[in-house]
Amino acid sequence: MVKKIILILLFCLILFVGFSYAKVEYLTSKYWHEFKEGYKYVSMLNGDVVYLKIFAYNNKLAKVFYDLDGITIFVWFKRENDEWVYNKWDVIWSRTGSADGITWPPY
Repeated sequence: MVKKIILILLFCLILFVGFSYAKVEYLTSKYWHEFKEGYKYVSMLNGDVVYLKIFAYNNKLAKVFYDLDGITIFVWFKRENDEWVYNKWDVIWSRTGSADGITWPPY
């Protein structure tokens, strides 16, 4: 009985983690082209994008993760007049140590 409960809990955990990654990967594959230059709105950042991931996307808002080789950020966009407009940004991690956050799912 205990083994069945552990297996069920493990299955639920794997399903939850798998769904989280699948959602991000699906959104990224579908909408990445809309945000490939979006990090440039953050004026103090420069460099090339190593990769980007779209964590949330709907008709009004999008949350995009950028890895800029030494710093990772989230940039939020809002839709105005059928165009994505920069809203705000937040540093997740920095090689210099000024930020040390995490994301869900981890990237």
